[in-house]
Amino acid sequence: MKESNRSIRTFLAANSANGFVSFFDEIRDFENTYIIKGGPGTGKSSFMKKAASAAQAEDMAVEYVFCSSDPNSLDAVCIKDIPIAIADGTAPHTLEPKYPGASGGIIDVGRFWDEEKIKNFSEDVFELTKNVSDEFASAYKWLKAAGAIYEDIEKTSEKGLDSVKLNTFTDNLIKRTIPKKIGNCGNIKKRLISGITPFGTVTFYDTLYNLCEKVITVKDKYLLSDRIISKFVKAAKDAGYTVYAFYNPLLTEKIMHAAVPELGIAIATDSFMTRFEPQNTTAVSMERFIEETDKKRLSNDHRMLGMCIKEAVNRIAKAKAYHDDLEDIYIAAMNFTSLEESVNTFIKKYIK
Repeated sequence: MKESNRSIRTFLAANSANGFVSFFDEIRDFENTYIIKGGPGTGKSSFMKKAASAAQAEDMAVEYVFCSSDPNSLDAVCIKDIPIAIADGTAPHTLEPKYPGASGGIIDVGRFWDEEKIKNFSEDVFELTKNVSDEFASAYKWLKAAGAIYEDIEKTSEKGLDSVKLNTFTDNLIKRTIPKKIGNCGNIKKRLISGITPFGTVTFYDTLYNLCEKVITVKDKYLLSDRIISKFVKAAKDAGYTVYAFYNPLLTEKIMHAAVPELGIAIATDSFMTRFEPQNTTAVSMERFIEETDKKRLSNDHRMLGMCIKEAVNRIAKAKAYHDDLEDIYIAAMNFTSLEESVNTFIKKYIK
């Protein structure tokens, strides 16, 4: 299966144990990168959805990058066939075009608002913006605690890990699935398909199946699957392939899933955070690599980990509610007719 045949859904940022983490620099190397500037509720996501829809109508594959703080909203769209990336460049993932004017540029949707209407609600804007910030600051404290518990589970599990058996399995898996290419230099695309959102942990399972025909799942209550997956990613890159490395939204230095579209094979973690149902799937359990462990400690840690993530989600949901109120102020001040004309002009110029 060729990667270009299917559209996919991803995240490029995470609400994590280390606060807000962004991978948005990954899309700045597109030949043409357009950064949309404007306040909340000003039509940035709608602009990108319409551009993406126009591209798909022309039989182009689109990467839909969703917002981890509101997975109903887009942060970016990437259209490889043109190639164009369009991204929301406002905080917290502030972006500027790499070569403005020469290769992409800025789309200012703020020019379509009535500034006086917004100024009439200045105090509300200030207060709501502060409330959003405060709720996220609180959420990140809970996620930091969750990250510490996650690491405790790893350390407890490692005591019973048979590393030789794990490495032998991983090496054999790599030999079976990753043939060496000649003269090619591989690369890694950093993404997430899971996010800690106002609606809980959201995972775009379809992305792996749209990229690859076969998915190997690693059933992992010990939180050690990255020992297999990170080695798989390095081997595929070293063999000359383009690899999608999908990172853990809680601890973003750890790889949770991976896909090699050219080979049609992906490997995914099946854990408390992301449950993969059997579908063209081969499963391996981390249980086979674990000897005796402190089951009571692991059970308590998992319970506390779930509680911390749940409380973080509650705080992120409160932040979204304040942000929705903020959007209402800007929506009332927008001239969406003029914005629609601008979107249509952009589509005619760059996509159709």
